[in-house]
Amino acid sequence: MARDPAFDGPRLTVRALLIDLDGTLLESGPDLARAMNRTLVERGLAELDLSQVVSFIGRGLGHLLSQSLRVALGREPAQAEIDALLPRFEAHYEDLLAFDSPPYPGVVEGLGTLREAGFALACVTNKHERFTLPLLARPGPGSHRSLNWW
Repeated sequence: MARDPAFDGPRLTVRALLIDLDGTLLESGPDLARAMNRTLVERGLAELDLSQVVSFIGRGLGHLLSQSLRVALGREPAQAEIDALLPRFEAHYEDLLAFDSPPYPGVVEGLGTLREAGFALACVTNKHERFTLPLLARPGPGSHRSLNWW
């Protein structure tokens, strides 16, 4: 097989792979949505659809809360509203953590194949360790205990 001249140069030996957690390894949307909806209902607001909440995932819990409040309130929330509700949202998420955050199909087998091939694996996430470590350490077929996290 001929090499592409655009990639001529020194070859790199890949020894480690960095893998994102939410939306790559785990389907964490249902747990996050459930925690968000508990928070909104406590505040007297209507629940949001799973798809709405999931569309706000990826830029941290503060962003998720801000965007969810924007939809639920029908206006931009004040920073004081976000700051007041964030601890409640985090508490609900911690209570529900790993209730419904399964690995995506093929992830467990894929990670096993990569490990057997000799790759060091690490999880990269913006999720606080208070939420990340329990997800990675849970027992069972979806366990990712051999992953490091950053």
